[in-house]
Amino acid sequence: MITVGKLVVLLLCVVVSVVGIAAPPPDARDSADVTYVILDQRTSLVDTFLCDDLIRQLEEQGVSREHILRTSEFADNGGLWALLPLFTVISELGDDKLTSWYVFVNPETRVDHGMLSWAVLAGKEAAEAHFIAHVLKDTERSITHHYALGVQFPFLPAGFVVSAGLLEATAG
Repeated sequence: MITVGKLVVLLLCVVVSVVGIAAPPPDARDSADVTYVILDQRTSLVDTFLCDDLIRQLEEQGVSREHILRTSEFADNGGLWALLPLFTVISELGDDKLTSWYVFVNPETRVDHGMLSWAVLAGKEAAEAHFIAHVLKDTERSITHHYALGVQFPFLPAGFVVSAGLLEATAG
């Protein structure tokens, strides 16, 4: 029996082969200066195992350990539920000269660094304000967003990307 997920993957394969989407060039892994920020909790053993696995996968894809940050290693806040204070903490780390892009991921997120660099970040100016994410919007009033309607926020399990320009502009 074909499930919906298998059908979607099959259709994507057909579209890719028919449209002829090219594979990323071999040097795509070096095409953007990216720092990955893993949104983890220091109290979670599961997060520790997932982070170690994600770090190993990123290093296998050519990402240096200096470009992989774990919020549990540098942030005092146990939750970091609000993103703007996190941007301030990261900007104060002094890594902005080495990084053009910040990719925020959960420990269980999986990333294809070469494809991200080639298909998503290539051609964009990191000095400009860019926020790249799958955006969700509240349809009902929520305490999380101070009872405001229509607040847009990133779907955290999918990860999101912030340019160095936007991070510096919002780090207050």
